[in-house]
Amino acid sequence: MSDYIQVPAQEFVPLNNLPALRAILHTFRVPLEEGCTIAGGFIRVLCRGDSIVDYLVRQVGGACGDIDIFLPKPQVMKAITTKMAIPCQRSHAGFGWNAHRKSPLEVGTYLGDSQSIQFIDYPDFCSPDPIEVVDRFDFTNVAIGLSLVEGQPTITVHRRWRELETQMLLDVRNSRSPFLGHRINKYMKRRGYQGVTPDSSHHITNWLVKCASGEKFQLAEKSGLHPELIKNGVISLFERGVAPKQDIIMFLGKWEVVVYDRKEGDYSGFNSTETIDWALNLMQGSNP
Repeated sequence: MSDYIQVPAQEFVPLNNLPALRAILHTFRVPLEEGCTIAGGFIRVLCRGDSIVDYLVRQVGGACGDIDIFLPKPQVMKAITTKMAIPCQRSHAGFGWNAHRKSPLEVGTYLGDSQSIQFIDYPDFCSPDPIEVVDRFDFTNVAIGLSLVEGQPTITVHRRWRELETQMLLDVRNSRSPFLGHRINKYMKRRGYQGVTPDSSHHITNWLVKCASGEKFQLAEKSGLHPELIKNGVISLFERGVAPKQDIIMFLGKWEVVVYDRKEGDYSGFNSTETIDWALNLMQGSNP
């Protein structure tokens, strides 16, 4: 049995977001007809019944969300931009094209005044099969997409999706992305997730092994990821208590941090600084 089901979009999307679904089908008719799959966090919000406008425009505590559109093959990009008459710029990471679109009046109520869009044309992420597209995501929670299947708007979704969204637990599915630590932190901080599933632990450990050993991520080489971002992602996982405690030993002697000491009642400045081993400090129960 497949891990995925495909359901008519009008039956899967909650009633309160059916007007938003119609707006999406109208706004993104061209890429959908070209065989694209709109997938990830944007479709998750739609199918949860949460506010699309809040996701795209009004987010608190971080950047607004965007709309990820996965191409069936890279060559389709030219036809999409021509038909939509939408200017695009190559993304910094090099995985796709960024665009910013103003909403026509008839859809602005449901999609906000404008949308930040990314057309993903990186060959490893392209597929005409929506199941293949959503199966590549790092979280089961965002393994959900909207596409046309035999001409009909269809939601492709992992069978465990509703269960996980009810529990508000992230289910990590792989350790391929160099951004995994940041993404877990983002979804817990900004999306309200309470933790990760037990099945996530071995993927997180595999990711930490790569970080500790200096193994290169394929995506990091493509995007030119700065090593400091890897470090910050690792630290955030341990600070949130998501990373298995025993894994901290892998980072002994790897990173130093500076801690500041201030005399009690003295607010004129720091009294002294000390450079310590980050992992050893965490093992000893202190968090600078």
